[in-house]
Amino acid sequence: MSDLLLPASSSSSSTTNLSGSNQPNQPRNHKRHKTTHPPPSSLPSVIPHEQHERHLQLRTLVSTDISNGRERFPIPCVNDIDKERAPKFKYILRPVPRSQSVALALSSCEHTKCNCREGDCNNPRNCACAFDNQTHSHMPRDHTLTYIDVPVIRECSTLCPCHSGRCPNRVVGNGICVQLEVFKTQNCGWGVRAAQDIPQNTFIAEYSGEILSHDEAEARKSTSGKDGNDSYFLETETLDELHRRFPADGSPGEDFDTKYVLDAKRFGNVARFFNGSCSPNVRKEKVIDRNSEAYPVRLAFYAKREIKKGEELCWNYEYNKTTQRGSLDHHLTCYCGALNCQGVLY
Repeated sequence: MSDLLLPASSSSSSTTNLSGSNQPNQPRNHKRHKTTHPPPSSLPSVIPHEQHERHLQLRTLVSTDISNGRERFPIPCVNDIDKERAPKFKYILRPVPRSQSVALALSSCEHTKCNCREGDCNNPRNCACAFDNQTHSHMPRDHTLTYIDVPVIRECSTLCPCHSGRCPNRVVGNGICVQLEVFKTQNCGWGVRAAQDIPQNTFIAEYSGEILSHDEAEARKSTSGKDGNDSYFLETETLDELHRRFPADGSPGEDFDTKYVLDAKRFGNVARFFNGSCSPNVRKEKVIDRNSEAYPVRLAFYAKREIKKGEELCWNYEYNKTTQRGSLDHHLTCYCGALNCQGVLY
Protein backbone atom coordinates (compact mmCIF):
# COMPACT_ATOMS: atom_id res chain seq x y z
CA MET A 1 0.00 0.00 0.00
CA SER A 2 1.56 3.24 -1.11
CA ASP A 3 0.41 5.22 1.92
CA LEU A 4 1.99 2.86 4.43
CA LEU A 5 4.37 4.36 6.96
CA LEU A 6 6.48 1.55 8.33
CA PRO A 7 7.56 1.67 11.96
CA ALA A 8 11.11 2.58 10.94
CA SER A 9 10.95 5.69 9.66
CA SER A 10 -18.05 15.13 17.64
CA SER A 11 -20.93 16.10 16.34
CA SER A 12 -24.64 16.41 17.02
CA SER A 13 -27.14 14.57 14.84
CA SER A 14 -29.33 17.63 14.31
CA THR A 15 -28.88 19.76 11.20
CA THR A 16 -28.99 23.48 10.67
CA ASN A 17 -29.37 25.04 7.23
CA LEU A 18 -26.99 27.95 6.84
CA SER A 19 -28.24 31.14 5.26
CA GLY A 20 -24.81 32.73 5.11
CA SER A 21 -25.43 35.10 7.53
CA ASN A 22 -3.65 29.69 22.34
CA GLN A 23 -2.64 27.64 23.99
CA PRO A 24 0.47 25.91 22.48
CA ASN A 25 -0.13 23.45 19.66
CA GLN A 26 -1.82 20.78 21.75
CA PRO A 27 -4.84 19.02 20.26
CA ARG A 28 -6.91 17.29 22.86
CA ASN A 29 -5.86 14.02 24.38
CA HIS A 30 -7.89 11.26 22.75
CA LYS A 31 -8.84 9.80 26.12
CA ARG A 32 -10.42 13.06 27.23
CA HIS A 33 -12.66 13.34 24.20
CA LYS A 34 -16.33 12.66 24.90
CA THR A 35 -17.56 13.72 22.51
CA THR A 36 -12.74 24.73 -0.87
CA HIS A 37 -12.23 24.30 -2.95
CA PRO A 38 -13.67 27.57 -4.27
CA PRO A 39 -14.39 27.69 -7.98
CA PRO A 40 -11.40 28.65 -10.15
CA SER A 41 -12.79 32.15 -10.67
CA SER A 42 -12.65 32.89 -6.95
CA LEU A 43 -9.22 31.42 -6.21
CA PRO A 44 -6.55 33.95 -5.26
CA SER A 45 -3.90 34.39 -7.91
CA VAL A 46 -0.88 32.18 -7.43
CA ILE A 47 2.20 34.07 -6.34
CA PRO A 48 5.26 32.88 -8.30
CA HIS A 49 7.72 31.22 -5.94
CA GLU A 50 10.53 33.67 -6.77
CA GLN A 51 8.32 36.71 -6.15
CA HIS A 52 6.91 35.04 -3.04
CA GLU A 53 10.39 34.48 -1.57
CA ARG A 54 11.53 38.07 -2.32
CA HIS A 55 8.46 39.38 -0.51
CA LEU A 56 9.17 37.23 2.55
CA GLN A 57 12.82 38.34 2.77
CA LEU A 58 11.56 41.56 4.34
CA ARG A 59 10.51 39.50 7.36
CA THR A 60 12.19 36.97 9.65
CA LEU A 61 11.66 34.00 7.37
CA VAL A 62 12.60 30.56 8.69
CA SER A 63 11.03 28.56 5.83
CA THR A 64 9.68 29.61 2.45
CA ASP A 65 7.31 26.63 2.36
CA ILE A 66 6.83 24.08 5.14
CA SER A 67 4.97 21.80 2.72
CA ASN A 68 8.01 21.55 0.41
CA GLY A 69 5.85 22.18 -2.63
CA ARG A 70 3.20 19.61 -1.76
CA GLU A 71 0.38 22.14 -1.32
CA ARG A 72 -1.19 24.30 -4.02
CA PHE A 73 0.19 27.46 -2.41
CA PRO A 74 3.48 27.72 -0.48
CA ILE A 75 3.04 27.92 3.30
CA PRO A 76 5.80 30.18 4.67
CA CYS A 77 6.97 30.08 8.27
CA VAL A 78 8.09 33.31 9.99
CA ASN A 79 9.49 34.03 13.46
CA ASP A 80 9.67 37.61 14.68
CA ILE A 81 9.81 36.53 18.35
CA ASP A 82 13.04 34.60 18.91
CA LYS A 83 15.71 32.51 17.16
CA GLU A 84 13.78 29.23 17.02
CA ARG A 85 13.89 27.51 13.66
CA ALA A 86 10.97 25.89 11.86
CA PRO A 87 9.77 22.69 13.55
CA LYS A 88 10.99 19.47 11.97
CA PHE A 89 8.38 16.98 10.78
CA LYS A 90 7.44 15.11 7.60
CA TYR A 91 4.72 16.97 5.68
CA ILE A 92 1.91 14.69 4.45
CA LEU A 93 -1.30 15.66 2.67
CA ARG A 94 -3.67 13.20 4.33
CA PRO A 95 -3.67 10.70 7.22
CA VAL A 96 -1.69 7.51 6.65
CA PRO A 97 -1.37 4.26 8.65
CA ARG A 98 1.51 4.11 11.07
CA SER A 99 1.98 0.35 11.03
CA GLN A 100 1.44 -2.57 8.67
CA SER A 101 -1.25 -3.99 10.96
CA VAL A 102 -3.30 -0.77 10.76
CA ALA A 103 -2.74 -0.56 7.00
CA LEU A 104 -3.99 -4.12 6.51
CA ALA A 105 -7.03 -3.51 8.71
CA LEU A 106 -7.97 -0.37 6.77
CA SER A 107 -7.37 -1.94 3.36
CA SER A 108 -9.79 -4.75 4.22
CA CYS A 109 -12.65 -2.39 5.16
CA GLU A 110 -15.73 -2.90 3.02
CA HIS A 111 -16.78 0.31 1.29
CA THR A 112 -19.03 1.69 -1.44
CA LYS A 113 -18.17 4.08 -4.23
CA CYS A 114 -20.08 5.98 -6.87
CA ASN A 115 -20.44 4.98 -10.51
CA CYS A 116 -20.49 8.51 -11.91
CA ARG A 117 -18.35 8.99 -15.02
CA GLU A 118 -18.82 12.65 -15.94
CA GLY A 119 -18.29 14.26 -12.53
CA ASP A 120 -22.04 14.78 -11.93
CA CYS A 121 -22.08 13.68 -8.32
CA ASN A 122 -24.89 15.87 -6.98
CA ASN A 123 -27.82 13.61 -7.80
CA PRO A 124 -28.47 11.01 -5.07
CA ARG A 125 -30.28 8.83 -7.62
CA ASN A 126 -27.07 8.49 -9.60
CA CYS A 127 -24.32 9.01 -7.02
CA ALA A 128 -23.86 6.56 -4.14
CA CYS A 129 -21.76 9.16 -2.32
CA ALA A 130 -24.48 11.85 -2.48
CA PHE A 131 -27.45 9.80 -1.31
CA ASP A 132 -28.29 12.20 1.55
CA ASN A 133 -28.75 15.93 0.93
CA GLN A 134 -27.84 16.72 4.52
CA THR A 135 -24.54 14.84 4.44
CA HIS A 136 -23.70 16.01 0.91
CA SER A 137 -23.04 19.40 2.42
CA HIS A 138 -21.16 21.69 0.01
CA MET A 139 -22.62 24.35 -2.25
CA PRO A 140 -21.95 23.54 -5.93
CA ARG A 141 -21.17 27.19 -6.74
CA ASP A 142 -18.46 28.06 -4.19
CA HIS A 143 -18.02 24.77 -2.29
CA THR A 144 -18.80 26.35 1.09
CA LEU A 145 -20.73 24.37 3.70
CA THR A 146 -24.51 24.23 3.36
CA TYR A 147 -25.18 22.41 6.64
CA ILE A 148 -23.46 22.22 10.00
CA ASP A 149 -23.94 19.86 12.93
CA VAL A 150 -24.42 16.87 10.65
CA PRO A 151 -23.06 13.55 11.93
CA VAL A 152 -20.69 13.28 8.97
CA ILE A 153 -20.06 14.89 5.57
CA ARG A 154 -19.84 12.38 2.73
CA GLU A 155 -17.51 12.89 -0.23
CA CYS A 156 -16.32 10.96 -3.24
CA SER A 157 -12.89 9.41 -2.86
CA THR A 158 -9.90 8.46 -4.97
CA LEU A 159 -11.58 5.07 -5.33
CA CYS A 160 -14.51 6.62 -7.24
CA PRO A 161 -14.37 6.74 -11.06
CA CYS A 162 -15.74 10.29 -11.31
CA HIS A 163 -13.50 13.08 -12.66
CA SER A 164 -11.29 14.32 -9.80
CA GLY A 165 -11.23 17.88 -11.14
CA ARG A 166 -14.89 18.26 -12.15
CA CYS A 167 -16.60 16.34 -9.37
CA PRO A 168 -18.35 18.86 -7.04
CA ASN A 169 -18.27 16.31 -4.23
CA ARG A 170 -14.51 16.51 -3.58
CA VAL A 171 -13.81 19.54 -1.42
CA VAL A 172 -11.76 18.14 1.45
CA GLY A 173 -10.38 15.51 -0.92
CA ASN A 174 -8.98 18.19 -3.24
CA GLY A 175 -6.91 19.71 -0.45
CA ILE A 176 -6.11 23.21 0.79
CA CYS A 177 -7.25 26.02 -1.50
CA VAL A 178 -6.59 29.05 0.72
CA GLN A 179 -3.29 30.79 1.48
CA LEU A 180 -1.92 30.28 5.00
CA GLU A 181 1.17 31.23 7.00
CA VAL A 182 2.81 29.61 10.03
CA PHE A 183 4.19 32.10 12.56
CA LYS A 184 5.68 32.19 16.06
CA THR A 185 3.23 33.62 18.61
CA GLN A 186 4.13 35.54 21.74
CA ASN A 187 2.71 33.04 24.24
CA CYS A 188 1.36 30.04 22.37
CA GLY A 189 4.22 28.52 20.40
CA TRP A 190 3.67 28.25 16.67
CA GLY A 191 0.36 29.23 15.13
CA VAL A 192 -1.30 29.68 11.74
CA ARG A 193 -2.81 32.85 10.32
CA ALA A 194 -4.76 33.59 7.17
CA ALA A 195 -2.72 34.99 4.29
CA GLN A 196 -5.94 36.03 2.53
CA ASP A 197 -9.53 36.79 3.48
CA ILE A 198 -11.42 33.52 4.04
CA PRO A 199 -15.23 33.50 3.60
CA GLN A 200 -17.43 31.92 6.25
CA ASN A 201 -17.92 28.13 5.93
CA THR A 202 -14.90 27.70 3.63
CA PHE A 203 -12.81 24.54 3.99
CA ILE A 204 -9.35 25.42 5.32
CA ALA A 205 -7.42 22.21 6.03
CA GLU A 206 -7.83 18.72 7.37
CA TYR A 207 -5.88 17.27 10.30
CA SER A 208 -3.28 14.93 8.81
CA GLY A 209 -1.13 12.59 10.81
CA GLU A 210 -0.24 8.98 11.45
CA ILE A 211 -3.24 6.73 12.01
CA LEU A 212 -2.50 4.80 15.20
CA SER A 213 -4.47 2.00 16.77
CA HIS A 214 -5.58 2.63 20.35
CA ASP A 215 -2.85 0.31 21.66
CA GLU A 216 -0.19 2.02 19.52
CA ALA A 217 -1.31 5.41 20.82
CA GLU A 218 -1.11 4.25 24.44
CA ALA A 219 2.36 2.81 23.86
CA ARG A 220 3.59 5.97 22.17
CA LYS A 221 2.18 8.18 24.92
CA SER A 222 4.05 6.26 27.60
CA THR A 223 7.36 6.26 25.70
CA SER A 224 10.10 8.45 27.13
CA GLY A 225 12.06 10.79 24.91
CA LYS A 226 11.06 12.93 21.96
CA ASP A 227 8.14 10.71 20.92
CA GLY A 228 6.76 10.18 24.41
CA ASN A 229 3.83 12.57 24.58
CA ASP A 230 0.32 13.01 23.21
CA SER A 231 0.51 16.72 22.37
CA TYR A 232 -0.52 16.13 18.77
CA PHE A 233 -3.06 13.35 19.38
CA LEU A 234 -6.55 13.74 17.97
CA GLU A 235 -9.03 10.88 18.11
CA THR A 236 -11.07 9.95 15.07
CA GLU A 237 -14.14 7.73 15.11
CA THR A 238 -15.31 5.22 12.54
CA LEU A 239 -18.88 5.48 11.24
CA ASP A 240 -19.85 2.56 13.45
CA GLU A 241 -18.42 4.36 16.49
CA LEU A 242 -20.26 7.56 15.55
CA HIS A 243 -23.54 5.65 15.42
CA ARG A 244 -22.86 4.18 18.86
CA ARG A 245 -21.77 7.50 20.35
CA PHE A 246 -24.58 9.55 18.78
CA PRO A 247 -27.62 7.27 18.23
CA ALA A 248 -30.04 8.45 15.54
CA ASP A 249 -33.01 8.10 17.93
CA GLY A 250 -31.52 10.66 20.33
CA SER A 251 -30.95 8.16 23.13
CA PRO A 252 -27.82 8.43 25.30
CA GLY A 253 -24.73 7.28 23.47
CA GLU A 254 -21.96 5.00 24.62
CA ASP A 255 -18.69 6.20 26.15
CA PHE A 256 -15.63 4.31 24.96
CA ASP A 257 -12.08 4.65 23.67
CA THR A 258 -12.00 5.06 19.90
CA LYS A 259 -10.26 2.47 17.78
CA TYR A 260 -8.01 4.97 16.00
CA VAL A 261 -6.05 8.09 16.92
CA LEU A 262 -4.24 10.61 14.69
CA ASP A 263 -0.76 11.72 15.74
CA ALA A 264 0.71 14.71 13.86
CA LYS A 265 3.94 15.01 15.84
CA ARG A 266 6.29 13.35 13.34
CA PHE A 267 4.06 13.27 10.24
CA GLY A 268 1.46 15.97 9.69
CA ASN A 269 0.41 19.10 7.82
CA VAL A 270 -0.26 22.77 8.56
CA ALA A 271 -3.26 21.92 10.77
CA ARG A 272 -0.89 20.59 13.45
CA PHE A 273 -0.08 24.24 14.23
CA PHE A 274 -3.67 25.40 14.82
CA ASN A 275 -3.92 26.77 18.36
CA GLY A 276 -6.91 26.53 20.66
CA SER A 277 -9.17 29.38 21.69
CA CYS A 278 -12.18 29.95 23.95
CA SER A 279 -13.57 32.09 21.09
CA PRO A 280 -12.60 30.10 17.98
CA ASN A 281 -12.97 31.24 14.37
CA VAL A 282 -12.54 27.70 13.01
CA ARG A 283 -14.61 24.59 13.64
CA LYS A 284 -13.96 20.89 13.10
CA GLU A 285 -16.23 18.72 10.93
CA LYS A 286 -16.10 14.98 10.26
CA VAL A 287 -15.78 13.78 6.68
CA ILE A 288 -16.00 10.28 5.24
CA ASP A 289 -14.99 9.50 1.67
CA ARG A 290 -15.29 5.71 1.54
CA ASN A 291 -18.75 5.03 3.01
CA SER A 292 -17.22 2.34 5.20
CA GLU A 293 -18.48 1.59 8.70
CA ALA A 294 -14.98 0.60 9.86
CA TYR A 295 -12.81 3.33 8.26
CA PRO A 296 -11.81 6.34 10.42
CA VAL A 297 -13.38 9.65 9.43
CA ARG A 298 -11.28 12.57 8.23
CA LEU A 299 -11.23 15.69 10.44
CA ALA A 300 -11.66 18.90 8.45
CA PHE A 301 -11.48 22.52 9.62
CA TYR A 302 -13.84 25.19 8.23
CA ALA A 303 -14.12 28.94 8.77
CA LYS A 304 -16.70 29.46 11.51
CA ARG A 305 -17.10 33.08 10.41
CA GLU A 306 -15.48 35.39 7.89
CA ILE A 307 -11.75 35.49 8.65
CA LYS A 308 -9.68 38.50 7.66
CA LYS A 309 -6.15 38.31 6.29
CA GLY A 310 -3.67 38.25 9.20
CA GLU A 311 -6.06 36.68 11.73
CA GLU A 312 -4.81 33.64 13.61
CA LEU A 313 -6.80 30.46 13.00
CA CYS A 314 -7.95 28.83 16.24
CA TRP A 315 -10.44 26.11 17.16
CA ASN A 316 -11.99 24.76 20.33
CA TYR A 317 -9.84 21.89 21.59
CA GLU A 318 -12.94 20.51 23.36
CA TYR A 319 -11.18 19.69 26.58
CA ASN A 320 -13.39 19.05 29.60
CA LYS A 321 -12.82 22.36 31.44
CA THR A 322 -13.88 21.25 34.92
CA THR A 323 -10.94 22.68 36.88
CA GLN A 324 -10.04 26.18 38.02
CA ARG A 325 -6.74 27.95 37.54
CA GLY A 326 -4.44 27.25 40.48
CA SER A 327 -6.25 24.07 41.57
CA LEU A 328 -4.39 20.80 42.10
CA ASP A 329 -6.19 19.34 39.07
CA HIS A 330 -5.20 22.21 36.79
CA HIS A 331 -2.84 21.04 34.03
CA LEU A 332 -2.69 23.58 31.21
CA THR A 333 -3.22 27.33 31.25
CA CYS A 334 -5.03 28.94 28.32
CA TYR A 335 -3.40 32.02 26.79
CA CYS A 336 -5.88 32.60 23.96
CA GLY A 337 -6.64 36.14 25.15
CA ALA A 338 -10.33 35.98 24.27
CA LEU A 339 -12.76 38.07 26.32
CA ASN A 340 -14.49 34.88 27.42
CA CYS A 341 -11.25 32.99 28.12
CA GLN A 342 -11.78 30.41 30.88
CA GLY A 343 -8.12 30.45 31.86
CA VAL A 344 -7.54 26.72 31.61
CA LEU A 345 -7.62 24.13 28.85
CA TYR A 346 -8.35 21.32 31.32
